[in-house]
Amino acid sequence: MNLDKLTDFAIKVAIAAALAGQLPAFTKWVQIQTAKVLWESRTSTWGSPLFFENQKTNLSNNQPRR
Repeated sequence: MNLDKLTDFAIKVAIAAALAGQLPAFTKWVQIQTAKVLWESRTSTWGSPLFFENQKTNLSNNQPRR
């Protein structure tokens, strides 16, 4: 879906909400969904940065002792 189609779809939805008299409710819904996306995209949900930690320790165990 390119940006032109997405823009057309968003305009149609906004006009339909306005004609139905539900524009304030629709605007509030969009704001809530935006807040949810921002909350879920925080870095604490990206997973552990030490994903390969076990492989690093295995390599360090294979080094000869002095």
